Amino acid sequence: MVYELILNDKGWEQLFKAFEIKNKLFFEQYTGKEKGQKIRKAREVLVREFASYAAMPSQVLKGKNLKRVFWAIVDVENLAEIEKIVGSL
Repeated sequence: MVYELILNDKGWEQLFKAFEIKNKLFFEQYTGKEKGQKIRKAREVLVREFASYAAMPSQVLKGKNLKRVFWAIVDVENLAEIEKIVGSL
């Protein structure tokens, strides 16, 4: 994503938005079992909906950290849709 933004000179707004979305994936407002459930659900939804954007197979993504999954799937084209999904979790 960073390379796309630099090569296409689209500015930094989308990159900052990606970092904001990633920060929401920390689920800091939750603790314990509830936090684990939120993280698991977010990973499942993101892999199911956006695995085709990743360079690695969805089976590999399922075992990765949620932030790693996010950076593997995020793209300039799907950023708004990912933001909507993460906001609804």
